[in-house]
Amino acid sequence: MSSPHNNSVLVIGGCGSLGHHIVKQSFEDPELSDIAGFDLFTDVNINGTSILLSCIKEVGVTAALIYTFSSSVIHHNMTNLVRATEYHPLCFEPEKTEYYTHTKAVAEQLIVSANKKGELYSAIIRAALLFGESDTTSAPKMVENARAGRAKFQVGDGTNLYDFTYIGNTAYAHLLARKALLREFDATEPFPDDMKVNGEAFVITNDNPWPFWEFTRAVSAAAGHPVNKEKVWVVPASVYYVFTVIVECTVGLFSFGRKEPMINRRMIKYLTLTRTFDISKAKQRLGYRPLVSMQEGILRAVDYYVAHHLEKKKNV
Repeated sequence: MSSPHNNSVLVIGGCGSLGHHIVKQSFEDPELSDIAGFDLFTDVNINGTSILLSCIKEVGVTAALIYTFSSSVIHHNMTNLVRATEYHPLCFEPEKTEYYTHTKAVAEQLIVSANKKGELYSAIIRAALLFGESDTTSAPKMVENARAGRAKFQVGDGTNLYDFTYIGNTAYAHLLARKALLREFDATEPFPDDMKVNGEAFVITNDNPWPFWEFTRAVSAAAGHPVNKEKVWVVPASVYYVFTVIVECTVGLFSFGRKEPMINRRMIKYLTLTRTFDISKAKQRLGYRPLVSMQEGILRAVDYYVAHHLEKKKNV
């Protein structure tokens, strides 16, 4: 097997939120320099991964590949997931009702298969729910809800724990995985099984589960809209379910099935289920520890959104 050392690192999806942080931290790494941006457009996760693996095989160069997936690949979103590990089986259709994460699971299988054939050195990072600077989903939506006065609403009893991940910590895990892969490749003696990185998946979180609704209220407070716990409006999950059914039917009827409502029945699972992970494997084999705390990450995420989006809206 040829050496993966070729003095270059390719970040796929470098224009995305997580990719941006990986490129930024790579630029700050003294071992790397001369960052170049590449736009890689693919139809879907599966085809894009297949194209990538075909290129690696055709060129004939062994690649050290750090591939980013989602922790959702092991959760069917039907029941609670408590301190799940990398050894949980992947979920596919029809058990997996979300096609996006189904394709992620299939793509992960492709990476693992290529690794077993000796076509590349690889490690898989399964990121839990991301938030942070340049985040386009979690924090921004919560800030906008807070500004609209909706942060006081809560679905369910609010005890469901969630593992979140500050996006910079996930980028840091990628750099640790790269270094660990190259160390393993250069080793003169076989690595012990409990320290191998090649061909392995690693779940990354902030290692500090929070009640889901506490997180939303922390974001709201950081955005200048604190919510008094005693004034929280608790909506039972069953009531919310009936409401979403009515909304779905109404929107579907008046749009002749061409539009989907902003709220739907699938959201209930995300708002009321527990989803936590055990990251002992990443700690042991990568040496991963979160660099940025939940509180600091929330402040950074909100400050970034306010500075880069809300201020622009004011100036328009």
